[in-house]
Amino acid sequence: MRPTQKRDWLLALLYAKGKEPIDSEVRLMKELFIIRKGLSNVDDSQFYQFVPYLYGPCSFEVYKDISRLEREGLILRKLDKNKRWSVFSITERGSDYIESMGGNIPKVVEDVKKTLNAIPFIELLRWVYEKYPHFAEKSILRHAIMGD
Repeated sequence: MRPTQKRDWLLALLYAKGKEPIDSEVRLMKELFIIRKGLSNVDDSQFYQFVPYLYGPCSFEVYKDISRLEREGLILRKLDKNKRWSVFSITERGSDYIESMGGNIPKVVEDVKKTLNAIPFIELLRWVYEKYPHFAEKSILRHAIMGD
C-alpha cells in the first residue's frame, strides 16, 4: 500500500494491527504524529502537518478528515461513556478501500500502533512530550505530566 492522500494514513492506522480501535482523538493524533516522524521518504505535502497545541502535537487537518471519513462511512466514531471520549475504528467500507490499495500497511504504521496503542494515555503523552518537547510547549497538561 502506498498512501496517495493524507487521509490514507489515517485509514491505514485504523486498519493496522488487526483493525484494533484507537481510543480518543488525542491518541489518534499522537500516533499519526509519531508515524510522520518515522517517515523520511514522504514529502511534507503527503502527510499531516503538526503544530504545538493543547495536548501536544496537533494537525487540524486530522479533525477535518475524521469528520469527512465518518460521513463517507469509512470510519466509525463511538462515544465510550465510561471514559467520556470517542473510540475510532475502520468500517468494512474503509477496509475495502485499504485492501483495494494493496492492503499491505507500511511497517512504521504497524509498529507505531502496536507500541502506542498498548501504553496508558498519560504515559503516551509523557513519552511524546519528552521526545519532542517543542510540541509540548502549549500543552495544558505538560506541567501535570512532566512535573515542571
